Amino acid sequence: MIIPYMMLEVPIMPIRGVNSPGIMLLIFRKSIGHVPLKILSIEDGTVLKSFNHLINRCKKVDFIEQFNDKVLIKQENENLQILDFKTPSSFIFLFEKQLFLTFRNRTVAVWNFKGQLVTSFEDPLLRRPDFNTNNIYITSDQDLIISYFQI
Repeated sequence: MIIPYMMLEVPIMPIRGVNSPGIMLLIFRKSIGHVPLKILSIEDGTVLKSFNHLINRCKKVDFIEQFNDKVLIKQENENLQILDFKTPSSFIFLFEKQLFLTFRNRTVAVWNFKGQLVTSFEDPLLRRPDFNTNNIYITSDQDLIISYFQI
């Protein structure tokens, strides 16, 4: 694959994910307690996400790999970490239910505070350009969500 742009920063490890749909992972030299990572658009080199992932500085990094929109990080004698780098466009906390909602594209996902997905559903109107969380109504019992738009 020929990348039609120039990168000003050179990653320390080979580029990952060039077979993933439209994105690639750049892994930079490990710093004290973290490893710098960047997710780029293959099409134009736009940085989609740039972050420092915390690691145990006393443990060897076995591997860092990209698998579609996930980054897999494994350190010696540690559990595998799976990062989903596609962040939601917004979220709402449901304090009474100890849950929170995330909104990404047309999907509304409900999560508990252990990070487990409780449920999710598609809302065809959420991709409208005028969408924001002001278009969402949640009942006082926090058991019903209503999205509304002018058509």
